[in-house]
Amino acid sequence: MSQEWDIAPSPKNFISAVESILFKDNYLSTGVFVTDILDFALWIIGHDAHDDLDRGAWVTSSAKGQVIYPVLLESGILVDHGLLRLGGGPGRLIHSGTEYSKPKNLLKDKEEPDLRILWQAIEKETELQIAFGVMPGCMIFNPLHVLGTAVESIFAPYCAHESNRPLDFVDEEAYYITPFWLSQSLVLSLGSTKMLARNIGKEGVIAVAGNHALRFHSLVSNVPTVVRMNACLGCCLDLCLEAKYPYVVC
Repeated sequence: MSQEWDIAPSPKNFISAVESILFKDNYLSTGVFVTDILDFALWIIGHDAHDDLDRGAWVTSSAKGQVIYPVLLESGILVDHGLLRLGGGPGRLIHSGTEYSKPKNLLKDKEEPDLRILWQAIEKETELQIAFGVMPGCMIFNPLHVLGTAVESIFAPYCAHESNRPLDFVDEEAYYITPFWLSQSLVLSLGSTKMLARNIGKEGVIAVAGNHALRFHSLVSNVPTVVRMNACLGCCLDLCLEAKYPYVVC
C-alpha cells in the first residue's frame, strides 16, 4: 500500500495523520489542514490539485470528464454541517469558448469597499482565475479562505432561549464591525488600526442576519469566529468570550 501512496503523493499528509491517530501515541502532534483533506478527496476521484491546494489557489477543477467544487462555494449559505462536502458532475469547465482544467484563485486583495457580492471569472493569459468580490468595485477575495475559516469556527445552532431574545443589559465588551474588517491589508488601508487596538479583548459583532452573501463573506480571512444560527445573541457573545474568538457573525 505504501508504494501506491508514493506513486500518487498528493494525499500523504492526510494518510499520515490518519495512520498516526489509529496506530501511534503521538497523534496530537500531527497537523492536518483543510487543504490536506480536500487533497485526499480529490485524489480519490482522479483530480490532481495538490500544487494548487498547497498554494491556496484551488477553487474547482475538471478531470476525468467531471467538474468538482466545494458545495459551500456553490450555495454561499453557511450551515453547521458538511462544510467540506464536494459537489459537481459530468462536464467540462469552459469560459468564453476556452476549456480550463484547473482555474486559479485570484489572490490579490484590492481596496474599494462596497456591499454587493459577486463571483468573478477573469481570463489571464492561459489561465482562468476565479474569485468572489464586492461589486461595484474591485475588492477581490480568495474563496478557499471561507472554507478554512468555517471548519475552525463554532456554529451556534440553538440555545435555551428564544432566537430573538434581546440582551439583558448593554454589553460593554461588544462592538459592531463590518465584514470588511477581517482583511488586515484592508484594515491598514482604511486607517482603522486605532479602532482595532482600542477593541482588543472585546467581541466584535457582524450584524448581517438574513443576508447570506455577507454572512458568507464574513469568513474570508482565516480568522475563526462564532457563527450564530438560531441561538440568541447573548449566548453567542458568551460563547465567543469563552472560546477567545474575536467576533460573532449574526
